[in-house]
Formats: sequence, structure tokens, C-alpha cells
Amino acid sequence: MHEFEPMRDKSLCEHGNFSKSCSKCKATTVLGIQREDLSGDTRRERGKRNVRYEKDGARMIAKFIDRQPEGSDNIARLAREKRLLDVLADTGVVPKVIDYKEYGNDRARLLLEEIPGTSIDHMPRKERGDFLKRQGETVVRETAQSLQKIRDQGVYVVDVNEGTFMFNEAGDGHLETRLVDFELGYDPEGGSVDELKDSFSFVKKNDFGFALAAQEGEPLTEDTALLAKCEMHRWARMMERVFIARYAKVEIPHEQSEEYAAYRARIRPIVEKTLRDRAVNSFTRIQKGQKDADRRYLDMGEDGYVEWSLKHGLEAGIDLQCVKFTFPQLCRANGVTLSEKSMDFIAKCLSLDIEERPSSFQEFINGFEQAE
Repeated sequence: MHEFEPMRDKSLCEHGNFSKSCSKCKATTVLGIQREDLSGDTRRERGKRNVRYEKDGARMIAKFIDRQPEGSDNIARLAREKRLLDVLADTGVVPKVIDYKEYGNDRARLLLEEIPGTSIDHMPRKERGDFLKRQGETVVRETAQSLQKIRDQGVYVVDVNEGTFMFNEAGDGHLETRLVDFELGYDPEGGSVDELKDSFSFVKKNDFGFALAAQEGEPLTEDTALLAKCEMHRWARMMERVFIARYAKVEIPHEQSEEYAAYRARIRPIVEKTLRDRAVNSFTRIQKGQKDADRRYLDMGEDGYVEWSLKHGLEAGIDLQCVKFTFPQLCRANGVTLSEKSMDFIAKCLSLDIEERPSSFQEFINGFEQAE
């Protein structure tokens, strides 16, 4: 290196991104059309790619899906997304479908207009923090209103997460919010029984409410009324992840102390089983690796490692599932300034008692609509 050559982190490219994954470095232009691969490693492993095409200032996003040798039918899900976007075309909150094509039985492509904005999961940490300080209350309101607008058309997004919403902040502070990714969505009018089963198979994976209902012998009918409550829980969990960075110890109001203690006792077996299963899987991976750094865990044996994991993680794991009681206090502990109305509504949606959850955003957004 020459004496006056500036130092630069060699792992980063000229655009300030990791060179192996920078889409700008991989952009190519053929016949006047610029092609930019936006896919991350995780998407590629799942047989998915997102590619941006640009010509004369117009941008489109192509979602490519390859059939996987086992597991869910990704091509059927992409066709489902196309159908749902067509149903929602007049709502103004989803991208327009330009074209859909299947290449034999092994590949499909959905071509969409690119909508302006950025999803929270693609915001750099500082930018994300600044955005939420400016727009936190609006984010809660806009995401709720957008989901309700979809609901009013009889459609459920189901897979609600940090990548579902595209936010475009105007100079006057107005926040335009639109939704993407409907591969796991469902509509009773055009959806099949298999699609409903597919949606429920997905939501059950991370919703302890189903385990609690089974533990207490409460029957659950897998219909759209239940799906609505599950979708609202996923929305609230997303809000929790977005706003809560630090799970500080909080004080439970005296009038709630007995209910809180009873709730912890009810969910303890579920959390313990989950953590026990995770510890067994973790120990299996450690055994396969046989790394010197993991010798202390290997020496414990499987039973010892599981008990060690529970000793250090069970109470904290239970705390994480008690946010229906603690969400407002956790917001304050993290310096989050949401309205009492927003914090209380999110807390209700976070309940593991599925029947307690709201089934609609309408009650929550009514006050906002009246104010407008």
C-alpha cells in the first residue's frame, strides 16, 4: 500500500456495503435495462430471488421462485400472491401486478411495480432509530390502518413482519405506507382449504397461544375468525421487536399482581418445553461440531446441558411471554413515546389467551378516523 493511499476496510466495497452481497456491485445493464439482484443469502437458500429491473427511470421488481425438493410448494404460494394482489389492486396499498409466468413445473416469476420506500428490516440501525423516534406513533397507526384496509377486502396477510410494510416519508412528515409479500396470505372467497391449512401451519410455529389452548383443553376452530386473531398477534409481536430493545425489569401494578403470577404459572410448562427442546437440538449441534471452545458444554452431557440452559434462561423466557402485562412499562423503560391507546391495544394483541385478543383493528383506528 502506498504511503498516501487511504485506508479502507477491505470487507466493504466502494458503496460501503459488504462486497459479497452488495447489489450495486452486481448490477448489470443489457439492452438498456439495468438488472440488480436484491436477494440475500437466506432467500437464495430457499430458492427465491428478488431482482430489480430499471429502464428509462421506470423500475420493476421480479420475484423468482424455484420449486424446492421438499417442504411447501413455493410456486403455488407465488401464484396465490398474484391472485391476492389482483383482488387488492384498487386499494392503493399494494404493488400492481405487471406479469406472472410459470416456467414448466420448476420455476415461476411474478413481476411487480416497485413501490417507493424502505421496510424497517432494511433500515440501517441508526436510520431506523431516528425514523421510529420521529414516526413511532404514526407507524403503529399506519400499519394498523393498512392491515384493516386489506381486511375490509376479505384478505389476510398472515405473515406480518418487519419486511411487510414499505414506508415512504415525505418532506412534510407525511408517511405513506404500503404492503408487500402475500405468499402466505388467505382470502375466503378465492382461497382453498389447503391454503387455509398452509396459513395456519405457518402461524402456529411461533404462537404459544395454540400450546396454551391445547394444555388447557380449549378447542380452537381453524377459521378466518381465528386467523384474524393470529394475524393481530403477529402484528403486535412485530411492534414489540421494533420498539423494545432492552427487556428491563419492570414493576407490575399491585392490582395485577395475582393475575400476573397466575399467568406466569400457566405458561411456565409451555416455555420450559420449548427451551428444553431447543437445548437438546443445540447440544446435538455442539456434539457434531466437537469444537474445543464448546468442551465445557460437552462435558456436561445432554441432560446437564439442558438443565444448565433452563437454569439460565427459563425465567427470562417466561418474561418474554408476559408482555401483555409489561409492554407499556417496557416502552417507557426504552424511551419509547407511544400513546397509552397504542400501548394498551398492542398489549391486548400480545396475549397468549387467544380469545382475549382483538379480532379487528377497527376499534383501535376509529378514534384516528374521527379526528381526521
